[in-house]
Amino acid sequence: MLKRLTQVIVTSLAVGYSMAVFAQTEDNSSQQKTVDPYVLCAKSPLNSVCQPYHLNPVALKNRPGEEVLGCQLKVEETEIKGACKYSIESKNLVAYIEEGPELESLEGEKPTRIVSVSTNNIVKLFYEEDTMKNRPKLLSLIAPPPVRIVGRVLKKPKKVSIISVVFPTGKKATQLQPAILTLVTKRKAGGTVRSQLENTTGLPSEAPPAKP
Repeated sequence: MLKRLTQVIVTSLAVGYSMAVFAQTEDNSSQQKTVDPYVLCAKSPLNSVCQPYHLNPVALKNRPGEEVLGCQLKVEETEIKGACKYSIESKNLVAYIEEGPELESLEGEKPTRIVSVSTNNIVKLFYEEDTMKNRPKLLSLIAPPPVRIVGRVLKKPKKVSIISVVFPTGKKATQLQPAILTLVTKRKAGGTVRSQLENTTGLPSEAPPAKP
């Protein structure tokens, strides 16, 4: 099992892009506003809140790969979901997922988290096709309100493909936890993603287990 340990690389995030830094208005009122931590830390790098922001944030449009409707990473009770891109290179499945608030330093776009999984460590591959009418919860992945980026309004597709990969994650073999990375695509694109993953992992895709 040790040979199948995954390495989930989160290079865009140290503590969490969702961390909000608040500043009081000049009139010292109780009203608060969200401050872009990257702007703050560029001006005051010794500020105690700046340690998680030592890496430059990157917007989704500047990431490589193919854009899909949305992605979700779930490890135990932790869940990250949003617009994303994916790529399969050198036997690694890489997803770039939008996460956190829109940043001034990214001209109003969100930063992205990188999740990299060795395809050798994928133990299950699930594939299913459905309609948005049957899966309304998928809207939180592919069309979060408000419109996420001006000029990139995403039309809600009627038919979608849902591809999930399961892999173990953890620092010790005795403390492994299952992680699930899910990609939601338009129906026509789903077959391509499915074939890529089947060919790279050597695993047949299966129908996901029925929910109790």
